[in-house]
Amino acid sequence: MFVNCWAGNNSLWDIDCFVTFEGRLVAFEVKQKYPTQNGTYGLNTGLVKLFLALERAGIPVIHIILKKPVNDYKIPAIDLITLPKYREKSQWIGTRYQNEILTLSESKAPARTSISGSDELSFYEIPENRFHFLKMLGDKESLLPQFLNAVV
Repeated sequence: MFVNCWAGNNSLWDIDCFVTFEGRLVAFEVKQKYPTQNGTYGLNTGLVKLFLALERAGIPVIHIILKKPVNDYKIPAIDLITLPKYREKSQWIGTRYQNEILTLSESKAPARTSISGSDELSFYEIPENRFHFLKMLGDKESLLPQFLNAVV
């Protein structure tokens, strides 16, 4: 049984984790990426639909991004953690999902961004200014508890 998966539009989508915060169930989706040339972050249409379903069920969705310090999709997440030149400049940022934070129209992502590497995916964009700084990757202290108190 897949507890954190949702089948929609002939696709399987998952949430990275569920936690309880202040007695409330909260969903977290975590990605590693860098902003587009337009200063936005893409969110696949399938995830948008999953997030909307969770929000309608009363489960807030927190979208966390490990922001890459360079715009290079070939740099894997492990390099951000293990190489000091990236770790020192990588930021954790987050936002609570709401339809209002998305762009109004869908776009198509390059095929290389899909799991198969060969399918174009539809996505919406979230402006970078909708995300809140939580911490630098290497820091021990985090603003996550304060952020959650403000948005959940």
